[in-house]
Amino acid sequence: MLLAAAAGAEARLLTPPLLDAPVPPPSAAPEDRLIAAAQAFERGQARLALDTVDALIDDEPTFRVAHYLRGRIFGALSGIPTPRLLPEHGDALAALAEELELRLARNSLDEARHMQPTAVLALPDDVRYLLAVDLSAARLYLLENGPDGVRLIADRYAAMGSAGFGKEREGDLRTPLGIYRITEWKDDASLPELYGHGAFPVDYPNDWDRHRRRTGYGIWLHGVPRDTYTRVPRSSEGCVTLSNDAMAWLHDYIDIGVTPVVLADRLQWATREAVASERARFKTRIDDWRDAWAQRDTERYLSFYADNFTTEHQARPHFAAHKRAVNAGKAWIDVELRDLTIFDYPGEDDLRLVSFVQDYRSDNYESVSRKRQYWRLQADGSWRIEREVELEEREIEPTALSAEARP
Repeated sequence: MLLAAAAGAEARLLTPPLLDAPVPPPSAAPEDRLIAAAQAFERGQARLALDTVDALIDDEPTFRVAHYLRGRIFGALSGIPTPRLLPEHGDALAALAEELELRLARNSLDEARHMQPTAVLALPDDVRYLLAVDLSAARLYLLENGPDGVRLIADRYAAMGSAGFGKEREGDLRTPLGIYRITEWKDDASLPELYGHGAFPVDYPNDWDRHRRRTGYGIWLHGVPRDTYTRVPRSSEGCVTLSNDAMAWLHDYIDIGVTPVVLADRLQWATREAVASERARFKTRIDDWRDAWAQRDTERYLSFYADNFTTEHQARPHFAAHKRAVNAGKAWIDVELRDLTIFDYPGEDDLRLVSFVQDYRSDNYESVSRKRQYWRLQADGSWRIEREVELEEREIEPTALSAEARP
């Protein structure tokens, strides 16, 4: 949505189509009240818009974008058009104009109830909630995991780094793109006022960031100083910032070390049925990889690995030689995967993150390990593994395994 130039004596806001929605009561969320005021102004009801935004400011005096909207309404009532402001102008008013545009462009929750981000293909049962942040839209989405996929629960305005997204190096003031986990909670008492209610750090740089030689640290989801309700869309040193109310609200949904955070340049949405169909197709590819390994069909197994495949210690030629040697010494192999997670990786072309717990058995070795794989769509239309990271492996004590003991 755009803040349009004033036409004649009246500045107008081009807003979402639900212009006849009732004005939310004072108990409604501040953002809903802000949007209601903007929509009333769009309908030409400047007096109602002013009353609505004044009541909002009385309740939330540090909500700066509400003051900005109030100024626009006064400009229209005075007959003095307010010039159009763009984010690239770089001043405080332009930043508030961008914030209002982004808030007005928010999708209706009712419209999105049957949709989910296409980036989230599969989650294990023990992951109940996840966060997905659309950085271009300045929006954080809370989603619940269930048997039919993920379901949108709620959303909140969220700001990012002052230089935008796509972090590459320490100090570039950008918010990273990727899949992360919340690692801890830092409460208000342990932090400077800059962080407001508190902070949820994430595990940037993750293994893909390190593979890409990205640097930096200290990427958090955190609150704001108490002299402002929220910060403008691009304002942090790379963190995601939310209102202190939103940070307090998130507490009930965060499982430290488990809850995923998707930081995306722009989220794409589809029906849960469409995502389920793609999940089934891709899981077939993973099952074929596992089956080739279990069948000791080593050349078919290696065909699932891209030419540029690497591990943390090996390139493809050394990896292939090692696998040929190991598999040749096995009488049988059994591989099972559980706790499967699949994400489309933000900021990358046709890359998927696959993680799982792997139960491996053979006639002379047993282990349980956690792995991450990065699958890339190839020019021939097939998905192949570009990167594999073994997070941990635990060898199981031998149990008189033999060719006859095969399950």
